[in-house]
Amino acid sequence: MLLRTAAVALAALAASGLLLAPAAQASSRPVQVNGNQLKSALLPASAFGSGYQAGPSSGSGGTLFNLPAQDRISRMSCGTFEDLTGLGNFGQTAFASGYINNPNAFGGDYPNTVDNFIQSVDQFASAKAASSYYGQAYAKYAKCKDFTESVPEDPNPGGGSSETTVQSFSKTSVGKYQAFQVGQINDDSESTGIDIYLNTLVAVAGTDVFYIMSIAFTNDPISTAVMHELISRVLKLR
Repeated sequence: MLLRTAAVALAALAASGLLLAPAAQASSRPVQVNGNQLKSALLPASAFGSGYQAGPSSGSGGTLFNLPAQDRISRMSCGTFEDLTGLGNFGQTAFASGYINNPNAFGGDYPNTVDNFIQSVDQFASAKAASSYYGQAYAKYAKCKDFTESVPEDPNPGGGSSETTVQSFSKTSVGKYQAFQVGQINDDSESTGIDIYLNTLVAVAGTDVFYIMSIAFTNDPISTAVMHELISRVLKLR
C-alpha cells in the first residue's frame, strides 16, 4: 500500500552498486524510459476530481535498474507484499508513484469522502516480465482475503494491530488491457468504530503494470477511465 517511500528503496539499490551505467542501457529490449520520465506522466490532481491536491511523488531516477526480483511474491506475507507494491522490489527497470490528497476529507461531506489516492507505474524489461508480475500480484491478492499486521509505530503500550479484509475481488478491463479490482476494509485496533476502505485497480499494458488505490471512508471502486488516462500518458512516452 505504498507505506514506504521510493527514495528508501532507491538509496538501498544505489548503495548496492547494481544500477546500470548509461552505456549499458542500449539493447534490443522494448523501449524503456526512466523513473523521472514515468513520474512526469503521473496524473495531475485534477484527474481525480475537483478539490484534490498533488502530494509527494517519487521515482527511480534517471537510470534504469537491472535487478532480479528481491523475493518470491508467493513467499511474502500479505502485508509485506501490499506494503511494497509500487517500489523497486520485484525486478522493475524503473518505477514512479505519487499521492493525491484531499484537504477536505474531513469536511462537510465526511464520511462520504476519499482521503487520498495513490498512483504508481512499474516498468519491466519485457511484456512477458510485466505479465508474470501482474499474474503473481493477482494470485497474491486473491489469497490474501483476511490478514492482520502489527503496527510497531503505535505509541500506545503494546502497540496495535491492523486487520485488512477483502470485500470484493474481480477481473475487469481498462480498454483493451487486462485489469483487476480489489475492495478491502481496514480496521485499526486503536481506532474502533472507524472503517477505512481500500480500493485498488491494477492493470497491465505492455511492459508496464499500473496501480491506482484509494484510501477512503466510502467504498467506491477506482474509475477505469482514470486508469485508462494514466496508461495513455505513460504509453505516449514511447
